Amino acid sequence: TGELKDDVTLTNNDIVFVPNRKNSIELKGEIRQSAIYEMKDGEGLSDLIEYSGGLLPTTQINKINIQRITPSQERSSEDIVNRKLITLDFQKLKNENKKIILEDGDQVIFFRILDLESDQVTISGHVFEPGTYSLKRFPNLKSLIFEGSKGLMPDAFLEKVDVISLVDGIEVLNSYDLSEVVVGNSSISLSDGDKVMIYSNKEVLGERIVSISGFGVEDNTVTWADNFSLYDMIFSYSEIKNPDFTTQILDTRIDLKRFNNSTGNYYTLTYDFNNIDVLKNTFLLPKDKVIIYSLSTTQNLEKTVGIFGYIKNPGPFRFEENMYVEDLILLAGGFEISADQSEVTINRFEINNDEERLNRKTSYLIDKDYLLGLTDSPKNKFVLEDKDIISVKKIIGYENPSRINIRGEVNIEQSIILEFKSINFKDVIEASGGLTQYANLKASTLFRDGKLITLDFDKLSTSNDFIFMDGDEIFIASNKGVVSTVGAVENESNFVWKKGIRSKNYIKNSGGKVKKEAKKSYIIFPNGKTKKIGFLKNPKVLPNSIIVTNRKIKEEKEDGKFLEDFSRIFGLIASTLTTVLLASRL
Repeated sequence: TGELKDDVTLTNNDIVFVPNRKNSIELKGEIRQSAIYEMKDGEGLSDLIEYSGGLLPTTQINKINIQRITPSQERSSEDIVNRKLITLDFQKLKNENKKIILEDGDQVIFFRILDLESDQVTISGHVFEPGTYSLKRFPNLKSLIFEGSKGLMPDAFLEKVDVISLVDGIEVLNSYDLSEVVVGNSSISLSDGDKVMIYSNKEVLGERIVSISGFGVEDNTVTWADNFSLYDMIFSYSEIKNPDFTTQILDTRIDLKRFNNSTGNYYTLTYDFNNIDVLKNTFLLPKDKVIIYSLSTTQNLEKTVGIFGYIKNPGPFRFEENMYVEDLILLAGGFEISADQSEVTINRFEINNDEERLNRKTSYLIDKDYLLGLTDSPKNKFVLEDKDIISVKKIIGYENPSRINIRGEVNIEQSIILEFKSINFKDVIEASGGLTQYANLKASTLFRDGKLITLDFDKLSTSNDFIFMDGDEIFIASNKGVVSTVGAVENESNFVWKKGIRSKNYIKNSGGKVKKEAKKSYIIFPNGKTKKIGFLKNPKVLPNSIIVTNRKIKEEKEDGKFLEDFSRIFGLIASTLTTVLLASRL
């Protein structure tokens, strides 16, 4: 209690003895301090409440539960339940000054009052501020709608408003005409706990929308409104004054799909786009669908003409009225240098099933004066039509200049521009100032589009064959080359080429073949040709040749070494051929 009058002063060597707890009373529920308390003799429930800080404003005082353990002396072996529940009216006992004594093990539970309010009404639905309001402040339906919830939202359903009242514990529904309430012809008083429900037209009648789709408009669905006409819909969602729209619309037919409320199906009403007065006086209804069509329903609106061949910008172009052949040539950027500028071919779409004809060809002489703007119209005045295609031919015999590169052992390395369509090897050598004294035709190479062409220039020098093409690269080899031996020889080597030494001599000078491993040998010449080396075959060697001796296929356990040797040999071959390729382009 905050008083010290009963306090005891302690001195040296005093012993304070705290006895065992006499009892444990658990207090919980709607109380300020839920805890387990110890009660002294003579103390009751009121004391326990005081110790806990008192009751809360939200605590029920006419109903508390006490869960009590049956005393051991009252229990029997036949009892299954040894606890009992006691419910007391605390307020009544307190008023009668009756003390409630608690026992060890009791659990005292206080309950929260119900979260119910009196003198209130609730409004929900299609109003601006639905919620719960004071009945005294808004005692009737009209004041609740217009003062409490700030009025009806647009599109509120005015034919019905529901009020649900609680009568003797039973909910009773009463419906009224909301329009009569709004105008004040009907005054509806409210009762405590009434629930008011305001509906929208969408909830009752379904979604009230109209839509437009088709040519020249984006598909749009909007909320229906009174006095919204067919013309208003088209005007709002199309470019009604744009010639790109008006010249391509199917103006003789606009469809209005209208919903039949009796059958649940749509039916079609048709209107003429040019009859503006009718469109303005045709008012839309909910669920109406407006559809606009294009002339492309029956006509080709994407009209094109084409020009191809030896023209700078070939392709299709948009068709124009009174378009001449020369006009299309100008649109395409004019002729290429190799074009025949005197005459073109016009292909006109024409179906003839008897002749199996798809188009008709017509030759047309170009009017250069009109093309250059010297006259107002061409002499022939051939007017193009949709789908016409012009073919521009090439000048007969026209060829772009051809070029051949020659390098290596020639007196003048250069790029030769061909004077005539056909040129032989002798002409090429003559244009290059002849061969040097070190030239070796058998070892020379020809590359075309980066690929080595197998060719014997020694034989070609005595023939009149015309084999060369634009972009060819000729490399005249030198006698100052090397010879490589790879594969199953005792010592893979590179030798300076000497005239007269044959293939087997190079193998011998490499230590000979590896016994029990060597297989067949062959020689790869710089020009790509290959010859076998055998018992009776010992071919001559050219500069930059590669002599290969294959290995026999070994046991599976030695496959790794065989593959390693195989890769190494062909790596050397590839390296040598690359050297020749690079040399040919120096």
